[in-house]
Amino acid sequence: METRIVNFVLAGAQKCGTTSLSEQLSAHPDVGFCVEKEPHFFSKHPAPLDSAALAEYHGRFEPQNAVLWGEASTSYMFFDEYPHVAPTLSQYNPDMRIIIMLRDPVKRIISHLHHRIRKGYIRGDNIHTELATCTDYIDRSSYGRQIAAYQAVFAPEQIRIYNFEQYIRDPAPVVEDALRFIGADMQKWDPESLSREAKNISDAKVRLGHIPGATAVLSYLEKQPWSWRLSRLIPLNTPVPEGIEKALWLRLKEDVDLLESSTGFDASAWKNKYHHFG
Repeated sequence: METRIVNFVLAGAQKCGTTSLSEQLSAHPDVGFCVEKEPHFFSKHPAPLDSAALAEYHGRFEPQNAVLWGEASTSYMFFDEYPHVAPTLSQYNPDMRIIIMLRDPVKRIISHLHHRIRKGYIRGDNIHTELATCTDYIDRSSYGRQIAAYQAVFAPEQIRIYNFEQYIRDPAPVVEDALRFIGADMQKWDPESLSREAKNISDAKVRLGHIPGATAVLSYLEKQPWSWRLSRLIPLNTPVPEGIEKALWLRLKEDVDLLESSTGFDASAWKNKYHHFG
């Protein structure tokens, strides 16, 4: 009989450092992770869960003798697309721990755009139309609404929310707190072994910045209106048209207020950054 269960998930948000945090947590000897980067199991399988599918899912975790199992699938925050995920996770494991990392919601959308341009999914000279016709940019940065789905089925002490910008500056406190949150044996954790190398970075200036003169050349290229055409070869950050950040913030501001009031998350840095937009 299947007895092992997943103890925690990194639910997102998308483009918010879940890959890096997953790898840092998996360095703890008691923690096992799904070998598939983002299995999206609970997005694909609404309750009731099939026993054969569960057995196959559990077989993807290593090491199999881990004390705690976890996985990271950012689709678990896509409430508008997969509204069943939070209730299914609760039914699967009522004691599940939910880890969520949030970044400046406007910057998340811009990172999302850059990702799609680099993959060749969209053109970089048509950002206004892309934002006007594709709702998932705003949906996936509407953190307050997304987290509300988890708050409806999990107790507050089962949900932990971290600030991506603080994590990037100093990952150690976040990793330590997350390990305590999931119940890892802290006597087995060596803070000195913590990797501070960011994973899944799609930014040419980060990847190539060690090469003399590369940053200056890349900065010049990124300012050119045709730079998006190079993005599939070089991970450049395509220029965002003037006024985009203001338009996005004004659409997201109400949800940021909801996030703060419903979770206690401190979004003051975001608000201060965009306060001149109104």
